[in-house]
Amino acid sequence: MEEIKFLKPTWAITLKVWWSLVWRSCLYGGLAGGIFGGLFGGIAGGMLAPVLGLDVRKSAEIFGQIFGGLAGLLIGIWVIKIVLSKEYKDFKIALIAKE
Repeated sequence: MEEIKFLKPTWAITLKVWWSLVWRSCLYGGLAGGIFGGLFGGIAGGMLAPVLGLDVRKSAEIFGQIFGGLAGLLIGIWVIKIVLSKEYKDFKIALIAKE
C-alpha cells in the first residue's frame, strides 16, 4: 500500500476546490432552478391559484420560488458529492475516518 502524503490547504488548493464548487453550483443550480422553479412551479402555481384564492401570477411566483429553492438545495448537495469524488491535477480530496 502506498503511503499517504498529506497536503496543507494552501490558498491555491482552496481556490481550485472553491471554483469547482461555484461553477457547477451556478450552472446546474441555474438550470434546475429555471426548469423546476419556472416551469413546474409555474404550472403548479397556475393550477392551484383558484384553490388558494390567489392571483395566478402571485401563486406561480410563490410555487416557482419553492420548487426552485428545493431544486437548488438538492443540486447543491449533488455538486458537493461530485467535487468530493473529483481527482484534480495535483491532488484529490480524501475523507479519512477518525480513530
